[in-house]
Amino acid sequence: MKLTQIRELFVLLLALSIIAGFSVNWMQTF
Repeated sequence: MKLTQIRELFVLLLALSIIAGFSVNWMQTF
């Protein structure tokens, strides 16, 4: 596994966690 692949995976995980947290907050509001 290359370092770039690990970085891409980390960025994808970070984006997914941000989207998940945002959707949870959005559902709690309504």
